[in-house]
Amino acid sequence: MCGLMAGSQLDEPFEQSFRAWVGSRREVIARILTGGLDRSELRGDLDLDHAIDLFFGPFSYRLPVGHAPLDAHEAAHRIDPLLDGLRPCPRSRGTQDRMLP
Repeated sequence: MCGLMAGSQLDEPFEQSFRAWVGSRREVIARILTGGLDRSELRGDLDLDHAIDLFFGPFSYRLPVGHAPLDAHEAAHRIDPLLDGLRPCPRSRGTQDRMLP
């Protein structure tokens, strides 16, 4: 992945192909998140593009920097807290949702 990212900076035709591939991966996550929105499993005020960036951020950083492992266990460890943040906050009697602005 690091080589692909570097190559996309040096070769314009490859950059277009790489961006199209990344876009296709983003579309997959968008469909998953949209399904969660449709089922009210995620916050109604979710910024879809921002949430997708949050999904890819840890991987985009860990791969080129290489400061820590990135395996299936580590991926789940990064995604679970993200999903917790995207879920609606439970309502307590007499209080409003605790959503950040």
